[in-house]
Amino acid sequence: MSAGQTPGGKSPLAPLCQRGVGGILQRGAFCKTLTAFAVLFACVFPPPSISAQTVHIAANHRIAITLFPNEGVLEARDSATFHLGKTRENSNMLSLLLHADYKIAAPLENVLGKTLVHQGWKIKFAAEKPPVSETGVPVIRIDIEKPAGVPWPASLPLEFDYKGPFYDPLRSTDRKDDAEDLPVRKGQKARKPERTEGILLSGASFFYPQTAEPPGAVPPLIDFSLTVKTPPGWEAVSQGRRKTDDPKNRKDWRTVVWTADEPQEEIFLVADRFEKYETRHGRLSLYAYLRGKNPDLANQYLHSAGAYLDFYENLLGPYPYPKFALVENSRQTGFGMASFTLLGSRIIRFPFIMKTSYPHEILHNWWGNGVFIDPSGGNWAEGLTAYLSDHLFAELDGQGEKYRFQELMKYLNYVSAGRDFPLAEFKGRHDMASQAVGYGKWLMVLHMLRTELGDGVFLDSLRRFYADNKFRFAGFKDLQSSFETVSGKKLDGFFKQWTTRAGAPELELSDASYVASNGKYSLEIAVSQKQPKPDADAPATPILPENPPFELTLPIAIWSLGKEAPDIKFVKMTGERQTFAMEVPEEPSAVMLDPYHDVFRRLDRNEVPPSVGQTYGSDKIRIVVPDEESDPRIADAYRLFANSLTEEAARDGNRIVTARDFVLDPEESVWIFGGKNEIAEVVKESLLRYEAQTDDSGIVLEGKHFPWEGHSFALTVRNPKNSENSITWVVSDSPESVPGLIRKLPHYGKYGYLVFQGTQPTNLAKGTWPTERASLMKVFQPRNGADGESPRIVPPRACAEAALPPGGCPAPSAPRWPGKFILPAKPPLVNFKPHP
Repeated sequence: MSAGQTPGGKSPLAPLCQRGVGGILQRGAFCKTLTAFAVLFACVFPPPSISAQTVHIAANHRIAITLFPNEGVLEARDSATFHLGKTRENSNMLSLLLHADYKIAAPLENVLGKTLVHQGWKIKFAAEKPPVSETGVPVIRIDIEKPAGVPWPASLPLEFDYKGPFYDPLRSTDRKDDAEDLPVRKGQKARKPERTEGILLSGASFFYPQTAEPPGAVPPLIDFSLTVKTPPGWEAVSQGRRKTDDPKNRKDWRTVVWTADEPQEEIFLVADRFEKYETRHGRLSLYAYLRGKNPDLANQYLHSAGAYLDFYENLLGPYPYPKFALVENSRQTGFGMASFTLLGSRIIRFPFIMKTSYPHEILHNWWGNGVFIDPSGGNWAEGLTAYLSDHLFAELDGQGEKYRFQELMKYLNYVSAGRDFPLAEFKGRHDMASQAVGYGKWLMVLHMLRTELGDGVFLDSLRRFYADNKFRFAGFKDLQSSFETVSGKKLDGFFKQWTTRAGAPELELSDASYVASNGKYSLEIAVSQKQPKPDADAPATPILPENPPFELTLPIAIWSLGKEAPDIKFVKMTGERQTFAMEVPEEPSAVMLDPYHDVFRRLDRNEVPPSVGQTYGSDKIRIVVPDEESDPRIADAYRLFANSLTEEAARDGNRIVTARDFVLDPEESVWIFGGKNEIAEVVKESLLRYEAQTDDSGIVLEGKHFPWEGHSFALTVRNPKNSENSITWVVSDSPESVPGLIRKLPHYGKYGYLVFQGTQPTNLAKGTWPTERASLMKVFQPRNGADGESPRIVPPRACAEAALPPGGCPAPSAPRWPGKFILPAKPPLVNFKPHP
C-alpha cells in the first residue's frame, strides 16, 4: 500500500494514475509506489500495442531549459530530430503536442527552417479542444505538413523555442501554500514567496514536443540530452549520465547536462534544493540527492545501492544504465524511473525502506524500465519485481512460506468474484483487489512456474528474457517463449490458464487412508477442488462459463512414524476430485496439502486468522458507533473514522448505525467503535479463544497488559455467525490519535491485533491470531488392530505442542505420536545475499 493510503484502500494519487497520455507519467512508464506498506503500489500508463521485435528510436531531443522555480516558469529550446522513415508514408501530416501554456517564439520558419518553408512545407499551431489528455491537460497541436508527393525524409530536424508556466501533475497549480506571506518593511516591495516544494516534470507535463500517435500506432521511443540551468541552490536530475558545469560560487546559477543514450519512453526532470552526494561503484555512478545535509543517510543509501546492483547483476545480467540515483521528494511518493527512484522525505527515513522498497525500485530498472511492458497485454513487471525483491529477500531470511501465505490472504480478503479479473487485464494497482491480483497472483504463478521447472531453469529463463528484450516492449507471450526455449517444454496451457483466466481453485483434503501389507503402506489421498461461481453483477471477464477445474501441480507432505520432517510428493491435479495412490516405506502419521503455500489458490477461511484487512476488504460492512461516550470529542472522532470508511468503500450496504439499532448479520463484516460500545461484548467473548482478556483497565495480549489509557487498539475477530466475515473493534482514548489511525490502519491489514501509543500514533504491538489447516491436513490415529487395518482419521486441532504447521497434532483425548510435525525450511532461489 502506498504512502498516504486511505482506509478504503484507494490512494490519493490514484486520480493521477490514468491509462494513456496525461497521467502522472506518460506512455509506458510507471508510477510505481512503495512495497513496504503491504506490498508495492504501481500504476501503468501504457502506449499502444507493439511487438517486441525491433528497437526504433523515433526522436532525438536536444533540450536546453532554464528553470524559474519561484515563478513556476521555464524557457526552453528543443533541437529535435524525428526519425520518420516509412512510419508516416500514408500521411502528409506530422502532429506534435506541447502544453498549451507555452508560447512558441516567432517567426514560425524557425521551427522548420527557411529551406523547407520555401519548398512548400507548412506549419500550423492549434489549441486542442477538447484537451488531448485524459486528465484534462490542455495542449497545443503543432501540425507539420509536407507537400503532396514529396516523401518523408528519414530524419526531420525541427527547432522549438518556447516559454511559459510549467505543469507539474503532482503539485497544485495554486502556490499560495508554498510559503507563508513574507513580512514587508516600509518602503519595500512585497516579495514573492520562495517555492518550498520541488518540481517533477514528465511526459504528462508536455514540457517538450511529443508526437501525437493514433490509436494502435507504434509508441515512440526516444533518446535525449537535457541541459538544465537552475537558480542558486537548485539542482536538476534526469535519466542517463550526468555531465556538469557547476559554478565555483554556489550563489551563481548552475548548469547540469543529463544524456540518455538508451531508448526511453519519456523524459523526466526533477528539480529541488538538493544536497548532492555521489560515489563510483565499478563502472557506475551512484548519487543521493537529499533535501538537506545528511551525509550519514546518503552514505547508507549509496552503499545499499551498490550492494543491490551487484546482487541483481549476478542474478539477471548487466544493469542497463550508467548511473543510479536516490532522489528525495517533498511529496511522499515511491516512483521508479529509469536509472533513479523518487522517494518521499518521510519514507526514506523509515528504517525498513532500505531493505524493502529501495531494492524493489532498483530492480525495476531490469523489469519495466529495462524491458518495457507491452501494453496490449497485462503488466507483468510488478509481480515479477515483487517476486525477485520482496519475496526473494523474505525467502533468504527463511520467511518465504509466510510471505506467500500473506499474499494468498490478501487475495482471499480483497478479491471477491465481482472484483476478480485475469492477469492479462492488469494495468496498474488502483485498489487492494487489483494489487492482490496484479502483484500477489502473478507472484504466486511465477512461484508455481519455478516449482514446475526447477530453480536453475527458472533463473536461466529470466536471464534469457532480459537479454532478448532489453529496451524492447515485451509481454506474457515473450516470457512464455523464453521459458519454453530454456526448458524445452511447451507452456501454452500453463500461461493461458493463469494469465487469461480469472479465479483460483479452492482445495480440500476430502479423505486419506492407508493399508499396511508386507511391511509397506499403500496410501490413498482424495483431493477436491472447486471454484466460486462468477458474480452475476460482475463486469464481463474471460472467466470460463463452465468454470472447469484448474490444472496444477500439487505438493503433498507425508509425515511418517518416528520422523519429524515429512517427505514431499508432487501430484498432477486436473479434475474436481481425484484420488492419488502411492506406496510409502514407513507408516504414515499425517498428510497435508500444499504445506509451504506453493500453489495459488483461494484459502479456506479457517486457514486464515481474522485480520484488519479482512474487514477492510469485505463487500458488505456495517459500522457501529457508540450511543454515547463520556467525551463528545472522541465520539466525533469515531464518526470521522466511520465516515471515511463509507466514503472510500462506496459500496452498497455500507451504513452507519448506533449500538441500539444494530443486529449482527452473518453476511456482513462489522466495524465497532468505542470502548463503551455495548456491541463490543461480542468481540470480548471471541477474544477469549485467543487468551486475550479485557477488563475495565485494559487488555492482555500475548501475556502482556496494555491499559486503555494512553493507547489505541484495533482488534479483529471472526463474525461468530459466519467465519467468512469479521468484526474489527477500534478503541482510542484520544480524539487526536484517530486521524492517525485512519491513515495507518490500512498498512497493517495482515494483523489481527494492533496497539498504538500517543497521538501520532506509534505502533507499540502487533500480531496475528493462531490458525488451523483442518481442511488440508489429516492426522492418523495409531492402528490397534491386525496388519492391514485402515486407521481412522483424527480431526486436527490447534495445540501448543505442535511446532509446524499450526493445528497439526491430534486432539488431547487421542493418543499422542512421538515427535512433532515439522516443516523444514525450503532452500531459497539463490545461495547468495546482498549486503547493504
